[in-house]
Formats: sequence, structure tokens, C-alpha cells
Amino acid sequence: MRLIYYSATTLNQELAQVFFRKGRALDQLGNAIEACQCYNESLQHNPKMYDAELCILSHQVLSDPENAKMRIDQLKPKLHGKRKAVLQNIEARLIGYTKQHENDALELLSRVDCQYRDRQWFAVRIQLLENLYNKHQVAGRTIIANNFLKDVLNAKKEFGEKYGADTLIEQDFLPDS
Repeated sequence: MRLIYYSATTLNQELAQVFFRKGRALDQLGNAIEACQCYNESLQHNPKMYDAELCILSHQVLSDPENAKMRIDQLKPKLHGKRKAVLQNIEARLIGYTKQHENDALELLSRVDCQYRDRQWFAVRIQLLENLYNKHQVAGRTIIANNFLKDVLNAKKEFGEKYGADTLIEQDFLPDS
């Protein structure tokens, strides 16, 4: 009987991984709705599939920020290492995009360990810096705007050198799993 239970557990973990990978593939193709369905299916098979949870959160930041904030707070004590860094990237997006507190979001990003600064980290940082540049440009604060423009250009240069890409695409904002 114990062998059957073990096999069912193993099967659920493998199914969770299959649905997660399918979701990642769909996300890479730009099909966010079906991707999130796969991530949810993955979580049904393994509720501790935190990579799937992080991918869902990445989408929820813009579509359902209240629930995203609540889930971020629940996950903070559970995640470590790379997953914690991904959660910080997602939280920075939430703070910067939905609350318009770009400086606070950049502060949070600066606390991500250098070894975990991936495509998503750069994408979020670049977009936050661009938002600050635009805010100051519109407000007529040219000197401050130009300082942010320098930061944007430096961040884009570093992103290009590291990833060989000149521009950001939507998939750059996905967790790097």
C-alpha cells in the first residue's frame, strides 16, 4: 500500500512539472490566459509548485493587484534564494506600476542579490527608470529627467551585453524558471 501512495505522489509531482512546462511554453508564445490555466493545473497537482505560483503572480500584478499583494505577503516567509529574488522582482513591479512608487520599487530591486539579477530584474528596472524619466520630462524637470535617461541607457546597455537584446519584450517580465 505504501508503494501505491508513493507512486501517486510521484505522479502528481511529475504532472505538476508537465503542466508548469506547458504553461511556460504558452507564456513564451504570448498566450497568457492558457499559460495561467496550466500554472493553476500544476498547483492542483502540487500546491508547493512555487515556480507556477510566481508565474501566476507575474500576470496578476497588473490584472489583480490586490490579490497579488496578498499572495506576495503570504509567500515572503516561504521563499529563499532565486525564488525570493523573483518574488522581489514581482513586488517591485507591483509597487512601481500599480502604486506609482518607482523609487521604492527601485530600492527593493537594489536589494536583490547580484547573482539573481536576471532578464526579469533588468526588464522591471528599465521600465521603472523609463517611467521616472517620463514623469520628470513631463514635469519640466530636465536635469533630473536627463539623469534618469542616463540610467535607462546604462541599464539597457548592460541588458544588451548580458542578453544580446536591444529591446525588451513582454516575455522578459516573466520569472526566469
